[in-house]
Amino acid sequence: MNKTFFIGVILLFVAFFVFSLTQSKETEKPIKEATETLTPGINEYSEFRSLAQQLQNISQANAAQVSGAATDILEINQDIKQGFDRFAKLAVSTATKIDDTNGPQDLACIFRGMSADAIDKLRALQAATNLKQQQALWREAAELFGDVELVLTPRPDLPPWSGETCSV
Repeated sequence: MNKTFFIGVILLFVAFFVFSLTQSKETEKPIKEATETLTPGINEYSEFRSLAQQLQNISQANAAQVSGAATDILEINQDIKQGFDRFAKLAVSTATKIDDTNGPQDLACIFRGMSADAIDKLRALQAATNLKQQQALWREAAELFGDVELVLTPRPDLPPWSGETCSV
């Protein structure tokens, strides 16, 4: 992930805080409540978190390998492709479940953005032409997958917010 994404996320939080102050408290649905009801039978939420951790570990290991004694760029094997694809699908599925339960649209928007970022990172990794480029992309991928835990971790110090801020 790059600094622009983090600045965007911070701006989203600020916008939602301001928005939440102007909304009726009866219409707010806190993130914790929304995420608790995402996938009661399937437990896809846990799968999403677990897959993100696995992909973060793989990405960190590949970034380290490429920065080490590697002389050739790493091949993006089928397992990695499937992992990135599964992550993208779980992120969109989670966003859809948030929408379906009338949850916070900003959270759904973040997950849709993560889905798109995962596909973009995979394509960029496949198109990388040198070790330095691939190393940077693996590090960015590790940050993306690490962001899942940051987004999903309840933050009691933040006020609940709701409302739509993205058109995705």
